[in-house]
Amino acid sequence: MAETWPACALGLLALAAAAVLSRRLSQSWLSPGAFFAGLWLVACAAPVLGAPEEQVWPEAVWLLVLFVAVFCTAALLAERRTLEREPAGPVSPPRPAPGPLRFMLLAGCALGLGAVAALMAGQEHPLSDLLRPEAWVEVGARYAVGRYEQNLDEPLAARLLSVGFYFAAIAGGALWVASRRALDRAAAILPLLVALAHSTLTTARAVLLFALSMWAASAFASLVVARRPIARIRPLTLLGGAMAAAALVAVSTGMQLARGGADDLTTPQEAFSHLGTWLFGHLPGFGAWLRDGFDPGAPLQMGRRTFGGAFQLLGLAERERGVFADFARLSSGRETNIYTALRGLIEDFGLAGGLLSAAIAGWASGVTYAQALRGRPGRQVALALAYCFILWTPIVSFFSYNTLLVAFALAVPALHPWAQEGGPHADAADLRPLPL
Repeated sequence: MAETWPACALGLLALAAAAVLSRRLSQSWLSPGAFFAGLWLVACAAPVLGAPEEQVWPEAVWLLVLFVAVFCTAALLAERRTLEREPAGPVSPPRPAPGPLRFMLLAGCALGLGAVAALMAGQEHPLSDLLRPEAWVEVGARYAVGRYEQNLDEPLAARLLSVGFYFAAIAGGALWVASRRALDRAAAILPLLVALAHSTLTTARAVLLFALSMWAASAFASLVVARRPIARIRPLTLLGGAMAAAALVAVSTGMQLARGGADDLTTPQEAFSHLGTWLFGHLPGFGAWLRDGFDPGAPLQMGRRTFGGAFQLLGLAERERGVFADFARLSSGRETNIYTALRGLIEDFGLAGGLLSAAIAGWASGVTYAQALRGRPGRQVALALAYCFILWTPIVSFFSYNTLLVAFALAVPALHPWAQEGGPHADAADLRPLPL
């Protein structure tokens, strides 16, 4: 990678400049422009700095820089324009009542536990086997093998009931911000434990990552509604984030080790190799597709990649398992089918259309963010959905999965009534962000 290092390093500097400038103009890291640029700075720096054995195509980095610039510009312009035109919100913004949030969270967790039970029952295990660790390993191996051989799906009841813990994750993020009581804070993380149980039984990391991202996105949106957007990131916060990332890597490694079952455990070397591809393969994979697989003359998919779940639900197209069925071979010899959400945008609408889509997404996110700051009812869930889309852009389009969108649809009426009342109106000076 030595020959491409200077161009990639310049791309990282451009992303850093976009992130810092967006933060300075918006006064918050939760502004969609700053959030998007900061996320992509991390997503690009990880493979460039953490996986030097992988070849990163510089043109791919600079195309990402262009997408980030378009998104940030649109988001910042929309935010400024909306803040100028939107009526000021209350000086003391209402906080969601912890009681209803707590009830919704526990109800969602109960449904999620039903999904865990359905997974166990789907492999003809009694519910008492939930207390036997060896049964978890056996069931997880069956689902893992069936998923890769495409001859075994999760029971329909498990898929439907999983909406519960995704919905509870949204309520949990809101509860974490709404209440400082220790019991409420403990309750707020219950959906993540249910998601972890589901992930363990299926050895599917994505389930836990989806729940984590929905929880975090809801907490971020709640901070914005409460006028506590993050102005600067403290060292203690970075330390906490690093510890959480290390725990997530450990859990993911454990799931990978167990995918073969108790009699055929994956070796640590194989597990770390697979995990390395999952963590660092998105940018090299996107570059490999852009260089070798992108066909400008191919028919446009017109949304089938970005909104695959909706197309499948309407009977217009079948969503491929993992969104992309083709694999790119990386310079290290590993293979990946993680190409970022940008490949989907380009295949759906072309390069120019993909950039236009990024501008539209940035504009919509900026408007939603500004309206949430101003106290417009119902914007909390919409902003959380925008954060989820941004968080998943280095991997795939968040809008490809119907279960996740159903959870957000349920959250709109569930969270909307608890944040409608307000006090005297504020001016722009009252909207200064607070540090995290």
